[in-house]
Amino acid sequence: MQIATTPPAPPPAPPSLLPQAALSSRQADKLAQIARLDHFAPGDYLFHVGQPVQALFNIISGVAKLIAEPPHHRPVVIGFAFSQDRLGQFSPPTYTCSAQAITQLSAYSLPHDRLNHLLTADSSLHRRLLSQFCADVRARQAHLLTRRAPPPQRIAAFLLCLHERTAPHPQDPTLLIIPMRRIDIADFLALSTASLRRILGWFQTSQWIEHLSAHRIRILNPQALTRLAAGSPPNPHPTQGATS
Repeated sequence: MQIATTPPAPPPAPPSLLPQAALSSRQADKLAQIARLDHFAPGDYLFHVGQPVQALFNIISGVAKLIAEPPHHRPVVIGFAFSQDRLGQFSPPTYTCSAQAITQLSAYSLPHDRLNHLLTADSSLHRRLLSQFCADVRARQAHLLTRRAPPPQRIAAFLLCLHERTAPHPQDPTLLIIPMRRIDIADFLALSTASLRRILGWFQTSQWIEHLSAHRIRILNPQALTRLAAGSPPNPHPTQGATS
Protein backbone atom coordinates (compact mmCIF):
# COMPACT_ATOMS: atom_id res chain seq x y z
CA MET A 1 0.00 0.00 0.00
CA GLN A 2 1.47 3.33 -1.06
CA ILE A 3 1.07 6.20 1.36
CA ALA A 4 0.66 9.59 -0.22
CA THR A 5 3.09 12.16 1.05
CA THR A 6 2.89 15.90 0.79
CA PRO A 7 5.96 17.39 -0.83
CA PRO A 8 7.71 20.01 1.28
CA ALA A 9 6.73 23.57 0.51
CA PRO A 10 9.36 25.47 -1.45
CA PRO A 11 11.15 28.22 0.47
CA PRO A 12 9.76 31.72 -0.05
CA ALA A 13 11.40 33.76 -2.76
CA PRO A 14 14.00 36.14 -1.38
CA PRO A 15 12.64 39.66 -1.07
CA SER A 16 14.24 42.15 -3.38
CA LEU A 17 17.31 43.99 -2.17
CA LEU A 18 15.90 46.86 -4.19
CA PRO A 19 12.43 47.66 -2.81
CA GLN A 20 12.30 51.00 -4.62
CA ALA A 21 13.47 49.74 -8.02
CA ALA A 22 11.84 47.23 -10.37
CA LEU A 23 13.95 44.18 -11.17
CA SER A 24 13.60 42.07 -14.25
CA SER A 25 12.56 38.46 -13.63
CA ARG A 26 16.05 37.40 -14.76
CA GLN A 27 17.72 39.67 -12.19
CA ALA A 28 15.38 38.48 -9.43
CA ASP A 29 16.11 34.85 -10.32
CA LYS A 30 19.86 35.42 -10.21
CA LEU A 31 19.65 37.04 -6.79
CA ALA A 32 17.50 34.14 -5.59
CA GLN A 33 20.11 31.64 -6.79
CA ILE A 34 22.86 33.07 -4.59
CA ALA A 35 20.71 33.84 -1.52
CA ARG A 36 20.71 31.61 1.55
CA LEU A 37 18.13 31.70 4.33
CA ASP A 38 19.78 32.03 7.76
CA HIS A 39 18.19 31.98 11.22
CA PHE A 40 19.50 33.72 14.34
CA ALA A 41 18.50 33.41 17.99
CA PRO A 42 18.27 36.47 20.26
CA GLY A 43 21.82 37.52 21.08
CA ASP A 44 23.39 35.96 17.98
CA TYR A 45 25.60 38.20 15.86
CA LEU A 46 25.11 38.48 12.13
CA PHE A 47 28.57 40.01 11.92
CA HIS A 48 31.16 41.76 14.08
CA VAL A 49 32.96 45.07 13.63
CA GLY A 50 36.37 44.53 12.04
CA GLN A 51 35.38 41.17 10.57
CA PRO A 52 36.03 40.84 6.80
CA VAL A 53 32.88 41.62 4.81
CA GLN A 54 31.40 38.27 3.82
CA ALA A 55 27.74 38.90 2.98
CA LEU A 56 24.87 41.32 2.71
CA PHE A 57 21.75 40.48 4.71
CA ASN A 58 18.10 41.16 3.93
CA ILE A 59 15.94 40.69 7.05
CA ILE A 60 12.77 38.65 6.56
CA SER A 61 11.48 38.78 10.12
CA GLY A 62 12.76 39.90 13.49
CA VAL A 63 14.72 42.87 14.83
CA ALA A 64 18.46 43.51 15.04
CA LYS A 65 20.54 46.28 16.53
CA LEU A 66 23.62 47.93 15.08
CA ILE A 67 26.46 48.49 17.53
CA ALA A 68 29.44 50.82 17.24
CA GLU A 69 32.52 50.00 19.29
CA PRO A 70 34.63 53.17 19.51
CA PRO A 71 38.15 52.74 20.93
CA HIS A 72 38.36 53.21 24.71
CA HIS A 73 34.58 53.62 25.03
CA ARG A 74 31.73 51.24 25.73
CA PRO A 75 29.77 49.83 22.76
CA VAL A 76 26.87 52.08 21.71
CA VAL A 77 23.69 51.19 19.83
CA ILE A 78 23.52 53.30 16.67
CA GLY A 79 20.51 51.80 14.91
CA PHE A 80 17.86 49.12 14.62
CA ALA A 81 16.90 47.00 11.62
CA PHE A 82 13.53 45.43 10.86
CA SER A 83 11.86 43.30 8.19
CA GLN A 84 12.92 44.31 4.64
CA ASP A 85 15.96 46.22 5.92
CA ARG A 86 19.42 45.55 4.56
CA LEU A 87 22.45 44.94 6.76
CA GLY A 88 26.09 44.86 5.86
CA GLN A 89 28.23 46.86 3.51
CA PHE A 90 28.29 47.29 -0.20
CA SER A 91 32.08 47.03 -0.31
CA PRO A 92 34.91 45.46 1.76
CA PRO A 93 37.25 45.23 3.46
CA THR A 94 35.75 45.01 6.99
CA TYR A 95 32.45 45.68 8.75
CA THR A 96 32.41 49.09 10.42
CA CYS A 97 29.87 48.06 13.09
CA SER A 98 28.37 44.91 14.60
CA ALA A 99 24.83 43.58 14.06
CA GLN A 100 23.13 41.52 16.77
CA ALA A 101 19.70 39.89 16.73
CA ILE A 102 17.36 41.19 19.44
CA THR A 103 14.55 38.73 18.66
CA GLN A 104 14.36 35.51 16.68
CA LEU A 105 15.53 36.69 13.28
CA SER A 106 15.49 35.27 9.77
CA ALA A 107 17.45 36.84 6.95
CA TYR A 108 18.59 36.06 3.46
CA SER A 109 22.35 36.36 3.13
CA LEU A 110 24.05 37.07 -0.18
CA PRO A 111 27.74 36.09 -0.16
CA HIS A 112 29.82 39.09 -1.12
CA ASP A 113 32.02 37.25 -3.62
CA ARG A 114 29.08 35.77 -5.53
CA LEU A 115 27.13 39.03 -5.38
CA ASN A 116 30.13 40.97 -6.65
CA HIS A 117 30.51 38.52 -9.54
CA LEU A 118 26.83 38.99 -10.38
CA LEU A 119 27.06 42.78 -10.24
CA THR A 120 30.18 42.82 -12.40
CA ALA A 121 28.24 41.00 -15.09
CA ASP A 122 25.12 43.16 -14.76
CA SER A 123 25.85 46.90 -14.71
CA SER A 124 22.14 47.76 -14.48
CA LEU A 125 21.71 45.75 -11.28
CA HIS A 126 24.96 47.24 -9.93
CA ARG A 127 23.69 50.80 -10.45
CA ARG A 128 20.34 50.03 -8.83
CA LEU A 129 21.87 48.35 -5.82
CA LEU A 130 24.37 51.18 -5.34
CA SER A 131 21.52 53.71 -5.59
CA GLN A 132 19.55 51.85 -2.93
CA PHE A 133 22.50 51.76 -0.55
CA CYS A 134 23.00 55.49 -1.06
CA ALA A 135 19.34 55.95 -0.08
CA ASP A 136 20.00 53.91 3.07
CA VAL A 137 22.93 56.19 3.94
CA ARG A 138 20.75 59.28 3.45
CA ALA A 139 18.12 57.78 5.77
CA ARG A 140 20.77 57.23 8.45
CA GLN A 141 21.99 60.79 8.02
CA ALA A 142 18.41 62.02 8.46
CA HIS A 143 18.28 60.16 11.78
CA LEU A 144 21.47 61.90 12.89
CA LEU A 145 19.76 65.22 12.24
CA THR A 146 16.78 64.21 14.42
CA ARG A 147 19.21 63.57 17.30
CA ARG A 148 19.52 67.36 17.51
CA ALA A 149 15.78 67.73 18.11
CA PRO A 150 14.39 68.15 21.65
CA PRO A 151 14.26 64.84 23.56
CA PRO A 152 10.43 64.53 23.57
CA GLN A 153 10.39 64.96 19.79
CA ARG A 154 13.00 62.22 19.36
CA ILE A 155 11.06 59.81 21.57
CA ALA A 156 7.71 60.51 19.89
CA ALA A 157 9.26 59.95 16.46
CA PHE A 158 10.87 56.71 17.65
CA LEU A 159 7.60 55.32 19.04
CA LEU A 160 5.74 56.15 15.84
CA CYS A 161 8.48 54.62 13.69
CA LEU A 162 8.54 51.47 15.80
CA HIS A 163 4.75 51.22 15.62
CA GLU A 164 4.94 51.51 11.85
CA ARG A 165 7.83 49.09 11.33
CA THR A 166 6.71 46.24 13.61
CA ALA A 167 3.78 43.97 12.84
CA PRO A 168 0.58 45.16 14.58
CA HIS A 169 -0.99 42.92 17.20
CA PRO A 170 -3.84 41.01 15.49
CA GLN A 171 -6.31 41.71 18.32
CA ASP A 172 -5.10 45.18 19.32
CA PRO A 173 -3.45 47.38 16.67
CA THR A 174 -2.78 50.05 19.32
CA LEU A 175 -0.47 47.66 21.20
CA LEU A 176 3.23 48.30 20.64
CA ILE A 177 5.76 45.58 21.45
CA ILE A 178 9.17 47.08 22.22
CA PRO A 179 11.79 44.35 21.74
CA MET A 180 14.83 46.47 22.63
CA ARG A 181 16.12 47.43 26.07
CA ARG A 182 15.64 50.94 27.41
CA ILE A 183 19.40 51.53 27.45
CA ASP A 184 19.57 50.59 23.75
CA ILE A 185 16.79 53.06 22.91
CA ALA A 186 18.53 55.76 24.96
CA ASP A 187 21.80 55.10 23.10
CA PHE A 188 20.06 55.30 19.75
CA LEU A 189 18.33 58.57 20.63
CA ALA A 190 21.42 60.08 22.32
CA LEU A 191 19.59 60.41 25.63
CA SER A 192 20.16 59.32 29.20
CA THR A 193 17.96 56.48 30.43
CA ALA A 194 16.65 58.85 33.13
CA SER A 195 15.47 61.33 30.47
CA LEU A 196 13.85 58.54 28.47
CA ARG A 197 12.02 57.23 31.53
CA ARG A 198 10.92 60.72 32.60
CA ILE A 199 9.51 61.67 29.20
CA LEU A 200 7.73 58.34 28.74
CA GLY A 201 6.16 58.98 32.15
CA TRP A 202 5.03 62.40 30.93
CA PHE A 203 3.49 60.80 27.82
CA GLN A 204 1.57 58.41 30.06
CA THR A 205 0.38 61.20 32.38
CA SER A 206 -0.83 63.06 29.30
CA GLN A 207 -2.70 59.88 28.23
CA TRP A 208 -0.78 59.64 24.97
CA ILE A 209 0.44 56.15 25.85
CA GLU A 210 -0.40 53.48 28.42
CA HIS A 211 2.56 51.71 29.99
CA LEU A 212 1.75 48.00 30.30
CA SER A 213 5.18 46.45 30.97
CA ALA A 214 8.86 46.96 30.20
CA HIS A 215 8.31 45.81 26.61
CA ARG A 216 4.67 46.71 25.95
CA ILE A 217 2.85 50.01 25.68
CA ARG A 218 -0.44 51.03 24.12
CA ILE A 219 -0.60 54.04 21.80
CA LEU A 220 -3.60 56.07 23.01
CA ASN A 221 -3.15 59.34 21.13
CA PRO A 222 -1.15 58.88 17.89
CA GLN A 223 -2.24 62.33 16.70
CA ALA A 224 -0.52 64.04 19.65
CA LEU A 225 2.63 61.99 19.13
CA THR A 226 2.60 62.84 15.42
CA ARG A 227 2.31 66.57 16.13
CA LEU A 228 5.16 66.39 18.61
CA ALA A 229 7.34 64.33 16.24
CA ALA A 230 6.75 66.98 13.57
CA GLY A 231 8.06 69.67 15.90
CA SER A 232 4.91 71.12 17.47
CA PRO A 233 5.79 71.57 21.15
CA PRO A 234 3.33 70.26 23.74
CA ASN A 235 2.00 72.47 26.48
CA PRO A 236 3.31 72.15 29.14
CA HIS A 237 6.68 71.13 27.73
CA PRO A 238 7.86 67.79 29.21
CA THR A 239 11.59 68.49 29.21
CA GLN A 240 12.01 70.09 32.60
CA GLY A 241 15.01 68.43 34.15
CA ALA A 242 15.64 66.26 31.07
CA THR A 243 19.15 65.98 29.74
CA SER A 244 20.12 64.90 26.25
